[in-house]
Amino acid sequence: MKIVVDLQACQSGSRLGGIGRYSMNLAEGLIRQSGQHELFFILNNLFPETIEKIYTTLGKSIPKSHIRVFNIPGPVNESNRDNFSRMHIAEILREKFIYDLQPDIVFVSSLIEGLGDDVVSSVGKVISGEKTSVTLYDLIPLVEQEKYLVDPISKQHYFRKIEDLKKAGSLLAISEFSKQQAIDVLGLESNIITTISSAIDDKFKPIQFSLDAISKVHHVYGIMKKFLLFTGSFDQRKNHERLIKAFARLPQKIRSEYQLVIIGNGWDGIYAHFKNVALREGLSDQDIIFAGHVPDHDLLVIYNTASLFVFPSLSEGFGLPVLEAMSCGIPTIGSNTTSIPEVIGLEDALFDPYDIESITSKIYQVLTNQAFQNTLKEHGIHFSKNFSWDNSAKKAISAFEELHKKTQKSFIYDMSTIDSIAIEKLSSLVAEEKLSESEIVQVASAVEMNCLASRDLNTNRKVGLISTWNTRCGIAMYSKHLFANHEDKLTIFAPYDNNLVETDTKNVIRSWNIGEDNLQELVRKIDEQDITTIVIQPKLLVVNMV
Repeated sequence: MKIVVDLQACQSGSRLGGIGRYSMNLAEGLIRQSGQHELFFILNNLFPETIEKIYTTLGKSIPKSHIRVFNIPGPVNESNRDNFSRMHIAEILREKFIYDLQPDIVFVSSLIEGLGDDVVSSVGKVISGEKTSVTLYDLIPLVEQEKYLVDPISKQHYFRKIEDLKKAGSLLAISEFSKQQAIDVLGLESNIITTISSAIDDKFKPIQFSLDAISKVHHVYGIMKKFLLFTGSFDQRKNHERLIKAFARLPQKIRSEYQLVIIGNGWDGIYAHFKNVALREGLSDQDIIFAGHVPDHDLLVIYNTASLFVFPSLSEGFGLPVLEAMSCGIPTIGSNTTSIPEVIGLEDALFDPYDIESITSKIYQVLTNQAFQNTLKEHGIHFSKNFSWDNSAKKAISAFEELHKKTQKSFIYDMSTIDSIAIEKLSSLVAEEKLSESEIVQVASAVEMNCLASRDLNTNRKVGLISTWNTRCGIAMYSKHLFANHEDKLTIFAPYDNNLVETDTKNVIRSWNIGEDNLQELVRKIDEQDITTIVIQPKLLVVNMV
């Protein structure tokens, strides 16, 4: 099989969080487990600063020619309504680029992207999504709309992506919880969803750091005592406030021996809010540390020197920090909700995240019971070995193979049809959105660049274009820009017109009248030229070419 992987999650803001890390680690696993299958990865030209790193990372294992960059005019992020026309055009350009690669399977590592940055993702905009597989992280925003989808633009964006998700031929769920969510909430059939689970980088393991290395890292972040650790974003479902209150309610003698260290990308306002919560609970500035973003080297030191990892999240699709902590041999406890029990794998290590006393009680049990600490350490190191990227990749490839079996007979590539659909949709959008000439040039340039990026796959096709040409109408101008530098490779079937802007070249054949049922001569001219692919601009002919 030829598998084309959309890896924009490693370019967007997601690259700094769990989704980006998940996507890259799975991509590397897919390469290792690909066997006879051929893998291609596609990237977005609007994130130029990220491309070289991905080339370097993946290029160690696959030919760099298997990493392709598609071109779209930007910006396309949906947070700004002014970008909507470009965003819709970009969806067509991306899907056309993918199908020019003629994949057996298309895998989208993260579909729900593009609200705040210039990722463009879609399923089924040019052709059926039956060959497309998508990672299913969770449906938390859909289940808790009152918290996450209050803003109208965010809600519109999310629901658009959910509709695309439902068009995919298969989903790869990161947990059994996420799979069940898709069945219960979206009404999807279980047989199209495969749980591939998750894993972590091999660097998360028990490490004996020198006292000097530990001292330097602790000094940077203000760690002066033994400490409890939590890592996660500042999403409201992460439950920071209850964790802080639970820590504050430990017996004074115990609490005075520890600090609470919270790692995650925050901002001044959110830090100030939680510091006020801590102050009201009787904690000082030294009792709780907001470390912000911590680079991996420092993170490994902090993981390996923590006394306890506490994960109080209310809802997770998986919960990678839990697995990272367990793999480093830290006693780990967490919520008894959603996917977290799957990852922890030990009922005694769970608490009710909605109940502050339950969190406090479990923390106290660990800190005062050496035997329980040892049990948690040993269980964590042992149980975390059940999760590996190679296992996840094997499950993903098996799902791709199954999807290919189901679609290889029903879906046969007809590149001329795909070309026609894409060009017609692009032309309709250009007309509907009333793009300026400069915007038309940008779209045409993107089409040209995308053609060049997949040129090695399209060398034996003789293309005919049915369009107005060399006149002052909008479609004629668009066609001129669209096929700039490729005119000599086209046979252009244009309508009769006495008001030409410039003299026709030899490859322009005037053979029909706009608005008239006069296909006989046009069809004869097409047959004479031995055309293999026909591209038709929209709304020009009064009859169907078929």
